[in-house]
Amino acid sequence: MVTLKLPEKTVRNLLNYIDEYIDSTCNQKF
Repeated sequence: MVTLKLPEKTVRNLLNYIDEYIDSTCNQKF
């Protein structure tokens, strides 16, 4: 995993957002 110069909260929020996006995309496909 690439370490970015961002606050930990921001990184976790981004990961959470990506997670939800992937979940919704998978739900649409299946």
